Formats: sequence, structure tokens, C-alpha cells
Amino acid sequence: METNLSDSKIGLSLLPEQSKNYALRKGGKFTIMVAGAVGSGKSTFLNTLLGADLLPTTDSEGSGTRNINVNTFNLVEDKFQLLITTIDTPGFGQRFNNQFAWVPISNFIDEQLRLYLFRCEQPERSKVFDTRVHCCIYFIVPTSTGLTPLDILAMKDLSKRVNLIPVVSKGDTLTKEELADFKEIVWSTLQLHDIKVCDLILDQQVTAKINAQMPYSIIASNTYHKNERNELVRGRKYNWGIAEVENNNHCDFLKLREVLMSENMLDLINSTEAQFELYRSRCLKERFDKYFGSEGKSEILEKVNELKSMLRDKDPIMEHAEKKMKEKYAEVISNQEKTFREWKKALVEKQEALNQDIEKDHVLLLKLTAFIDAQTSGESTPEFTVDSISDSEKAPLSRGEIGVEG
Repeated sequence: METNLSDSKIGLSLLPEQSKNYALRKGGKFTIMVAGAVGSGKSTFLNTLLGADLLPTTDSEGSGTRNINVNTFNLVEDKFQLLITTIDTPGFGQRFNNQFAWVPISNFIDEQLRLYLFRCEQPERSKVFDTRVHCCIYFIVPTSTGLTPLDILAMKDLSKRVNLIPVVSKGDTLTKEELADFKEIVWSTLQLHDIKVCDLILDQQVTAKINAQMPYSIIASNTYHKNERNELVRGRKYNWGIAEVENNNHCDFLKLREVLMSENMLDLINSTEAQFELYRSRCLKERFDKYFGSEGKSEILEKVNELKSMLRDKDPIMEHAEKKMKEKYAEVISNQEKTFREWKKALVEKQEALNQDIEKDHVLLLKLTAFIDAQTSGESTPEFTVDSISDSEKAPLSRGEIGVEG
């Protein structure tokens, strides 16, 4: 039943204002990750997004993605505080062998869900630090060949774990025609390999709107120059002019910033919350089945295997190592079986030789017995020797078949 309270107000109309004031007091938390090839401008983009040179823009280690850099900053705009956490992945794809180069990034994203679940289960939760990744910006370096196999495999894996947003870095290195062609190649490749963009967002209209602008091309710089209109703008200066960061005719930085910071930040945060709830429910169910289920022995073993799979979380490195171990085990077994067959063959040959010797000894015994019997009965018999046995006499002989020297 609906009641009209226009004549007797009780304060419901003030709830939006209360929500606004509460949000202003509490502030917000947002975590953004950047990934992509070395030198694609990830750190520079974060500095441009935050409007200050807060992060170093060089990777001095050059050792691949081992130490993921996490930094937290407190941004204030119109009295609203945003605790923003930036996650940089220096050295990605820099090694000679880049197999599974994206796995440390995927593992880091998964680990934040586990850590947050563990922190929320503690008795004191007033100061829980949230490092769950709300979105990942993947930087694509423009080339004449399109996306690299590493780009495809990395984005396909990351898109299953986080809201993925692919961007074409250093858009000022291409002409408008070249940039349009490269964007088309990137978008067709994403569709071909079923790589989802912001697939965790619950509102399909929001997802469709973001996908309609994919992929974004960006220019990153915190250097100010005067353009032809004598305006001080951020951008990169060339002989032909200035490539402006905040100019939609030059790049899509403003559109991307609107998605991240203005229009869709709450969509990204809420989608991560929904993903965490699914993860939490799955973990609790598996715990309950493990400790309170009344399964038989085979079902318990099955649960243990499932638990192992959960802890391993289908780590490609573990799967690859397990595959290699199985192949090595199969090779060792094959070699052992071959050795056993050779041993068996040698034993059979030895047994056959021994059987032949036994048959010869048996023939000799029979002839010797016949010779002794003849001597005992007084019969005249030639002298008996072992040499009187021919090699052709293999089968036992009767007394009348005794061979003697003539």
C-alpha cells in the first residue's frame, strides 16, 4: 500500500542529503592497477591521472614483474577525500622467456581477495585495509602487427579476475588514420579471443557504453606548454605542434578519466564487491563441506583434491610444472620397463642354456648307468668315456642305444 506523505512530511526527502554528508565524512577508496609492456607509459599515465609527479617513471631493476609496486595517496577535491591505491607492474614482458609473465599479476589480484577475507574475519575490523583491485588498465604498444601473443594471453587471463580496460598507449606516435586502423585491429582481436572488457560490472548498459568506446588511446604527460591559442595545456611538444592530453581530438584521456574518476567509479567498486561476495560464499561453502560433511572415503578424497585446486587456484605455473613432472615420470617408467624386458630376455636365454646342460647331463647319467649294469652282469663292454657322447644326443637313451668308442 502506498501512502502519500506530501501533506505531513517526516523527513524522508532528507535521506539523499544525509547520504551525501555521510559520503563526505567517510570518503572513498579506489584501487587501480596498470599493466603492460615496459616503456608503454604506465607510471606516466598514473602521474597524469593524479595530476602530479608522484611515481617514478623508470624501471631500474629490469628483472621482470617480481616486485609489484603499491602506493596509496589521499586526494581531496571539494572537501571529499579519496584514498586511491595505485598498483604498478614494472618489468612486465621484459625477460627473454615471457611464458606465464602475467601470472604474478593474476596471483596478486587473487591474493587481495584472500587477504581481505582474512582481515574481515578478525575480531577487530575497524581498521581493515582494502587492497582489492577495482580495475586494471592494460597498455598496448602500437605496432604494425597488432597485439602480441603475450598481450592476448595476459588480457584473457586478467579479464576473468578484474575489470579490464585496454588502452593504446602513446597515441601521439600514430596519425589519425593509423590510430583508427590500429584500434580496429585491437577491437577485432579482443572479440576473436573472447576477451571481455569490464565484464564484472553488473549494469549491462554501463558495460555496453564503455565497450562502445574501446579501445581508448591516451597521451600521458605532466608537462605544460602553450598551444596555438596561447593556452597553457598539458601535452607533448613536437616540431609540428603540441599533442594535448586533455583534448578529445588528440586522444581519449578525458573519456578514460571520466570512466575511472567521474561516471563509473562506483560501478567498478560495486562490481568488485559483488565478485568478493561470490568468492567469500564459495570459500565458506568449501570450509563447511570439509569440516561438517558426512562423506565417504572416496568423497573425502574428492573434497581434498578440490581443496588443493582451490589453494593452487589453477596456477598456470603449477599446472605447467605438474605436466612436466608427469612427462618425466612417464619417461622414467618407460625406461624401467625397457630395462626389465631386457633382463627378462637375458634370464630366459640363460634358463634355456641351463636346460640344455641338464639334458646333456641326464643323457650322460643314463649311459653311465647302462655301462655299470653291463659290468655288473659280466658282459664284455668297451671302455666308457665321456667323449663317447656325441653332441647330437640330446634326448635320454635306452640301454641298447649306449654309444662307446669303436
